[in-house]
Amino acid sequence: MTHDVKFHEENEFALKAQKYGYRWAEPPLVNFLIRSGIVKTEKQASALLLVVTLLAALIAAAVFHGGSNQVPDVIMTPDGTELTPQEYVELVGQRKDPFKERDHEM
Repeated sequence: MTHDVKFHEENEFALKAQKYGYRWAEPPLVNFLIRSGIVKTEKQASALLLVVTLLAALIAAAVFHGGSNQVPDVIMTPDGTELTPQEYVELVGQRKDPFKERDHEM
């Protein structure tokens, strides 16, 4: 039993495919790079965008994961006193945190 099913309606995909000659349209960034003269071909534009993406990923990784875990040499309190990290830890252990606001007498 054979059924000949035919569709006579136009769909959106078929219209777009006809408009662009059965080829996907170039992305806007690729068009911009070609129009501005930065690159000459779609392949060069794709390669450039890939390089820019990789550089951005490396910079983001360096910023977010490459931060320093070093303890500062000196801790400066609001009144200008310099403390070593060990001195600060000892003061906090004695409940004398120099960064907490205190009641000031006037």
